[in-house]
Amino acid sequence: MLAITIMAGIREHIRFSDVPKSLQGAGITLLVAGILALAFTGFTGIGK
Repeated sequence: MLAITIMAGIREHIRFSDVPKSLQGAGITLLVAGILALAFTGFTGIGK
């Protein structure tokens, strides 16, 4: 639930930002999801 809330907040922020045309839509969503996955992996300590 935390990840979904964070993702919604970031998508809302991106809506008002200049995103390159090639990344609009699913592209930017996948990039944000990947960065969130890396962050949560770091929080759990798996990357040690």
